Amino acid sequence: MEQKDVLDQDAEMRRRRNEVTVELRKNKREETILKRRNVPVVDSTDEDDNLSSLNLFKLVENAADASNPEKQLAAVQSARRLLSSDRNPPIDDLIASGILPTLVQCLERHDQSMLQFEAAWALTNIASGTSHQTNEVVKAVWRLVEEGAIPPFCELLTCRDTQVINVVLDGIHNMLKMGGSHVGEIAAMIEECDGMSKIEELQNHENVDIYKLAYEIIRQFFSEEVEENETMIVFDQDVVLDGIHNMLKMGGSHVGEIAAMIEECDGMSKIEELQNHENVDIYKLAYEIIRQFFSEEVEENETMIVFDQDVPIEGFKF
Repeated sequence: MEQKDVLDQDAEMRRRRNEVTVELRKNKREETILKRRNVPVVDSTDEDDNLSSLNLFKLVENAADASNPEKQLAAVQSARRLLSSDRNPPIDDLIASGILPTLVQCLERHDQSMLQFEAAWALTNIASGTSHQTNEVVKAVWRLVEEGAIPPFCELLTCRDTQVINVVLDGIHNMLKMGGSHVGEIAAMIEECDGMSKIEELQNHENVDIYKLAYEIIRQFFSEEVEENETMIVFDQDVVLDGIHNMLKMGGSHVGEIAAMIEECDGMSKIEELQNHENVDIYKLAYEIIRQFFSEEVEENETMIVFDQDVPIEGFKF
């Protein structure tokens, strides 16, 4: 038991270090972007970013007020910070507030480049998320598509501002990656808007981040290597892992059979290897899958319950 406690403590410490590292990297990246755009860096704990104290109705109203550019920009920035400063961004709350059409309209404000940038960033954050938010994000992505986000996103790919292109490309990548069963439709819409040819051109961009991401989007979603099936997608490892996790988690009485099939396909050993992956989200999720469903503590029965080690193998005798 003492050895188990030590291992549990080590795992918990590693988990916390990983979370802190991810948060620091995310904040650093956002601060760098803001500095390059000459936008003041605002503390994420600012009262304006606290959802409990923020009047979402007023936020949407101000974001839609094109007659007052300063107020409009401040409102869109507040929405963006809500979506980027939280570990669990309030995606559903902001969608329910009715802000999506407003943000899409802001993308078309070519006279307000900063407003376009903030709106694109906010929408990109809606289309992103952690592996624990997959279902929520997939729904949000399709809402973005329904609100007409793809045409203005594709149009912004030809703007001169490198930071805007970066954010827009990231948004398109997120929409494709998290499009779920709609990814084929999303890819088709991007092609219809001449987006694919614009992304292909960006593979020759002087900015390293831009041409690398453009290359990845073409390779993953528009290249000849992509199998022509219903989803038209080569899934990233984090999405595949999340699917496996969901199947096991929601397998009910069949979870034992599902786990056995994964082992038969050499899936368990591959997941174990992913615990050493350089991507934090991937190795954390791989660790959780092994811990929850394939560790030595998992009792092989219909419900795959993890019993305490103090319980005798033969069970209690009454």
